[in-house]
Amino acid sequence: MKNKELNLHTLYTQHSRQSWSGFGGHLSIAVSEEEAKAVEGLNDHLSVEEVETIYVPLVRLLHLHVKSAAERNKHVNVFLKHPHSAKIPFIIGIAGSVAVGKSTTARILQKLLSRLPDRPKVSLITTDGFLFPTAELKKEKLAVKKRIS
Repeated sequence: MKNKELNLHTLYTQHSRQSWSGFGGHLSIAVSEEEAKAVEGLNDHLSVEEVETIYVPLVRLLHLHVKSAAERNKHVNVFLKHPHSAKIPFIIGIAGSVAVGKSTTARILQKLLSRLPDRPKVSLITTDGFLFPTAELKKEKLAVKKRIS
């Protein structure tokens, strides 16, 4: 069989805002205007309409991934005859440039995911919560680990 060239365009999908909003399916998670405002960042605006058309479908997709990972882990444990019953965390990382809405996205995802029917425990961990300023790193002689002179 002849090797086919990998077409990166087939690895990704593109969706209009309208088609994406239809992926929310039957999932109904109500968010009030006050709740949307409460998770906004300094220069962000988050409307209920945006939550419903953008974030609810994203939460549905994430929920499918979480369920799939849990099911896979269960089958692997059976295969390995490993009676592992502890829940394995599902970690979602959000990356991007400064002031693009990462924190707002994280807060609204936390709120929506925690409202799913199976009520998962959703924790938010920010890098601001565990990084030290450069002065503190130097004082504690940890700056070498960050390559600071």
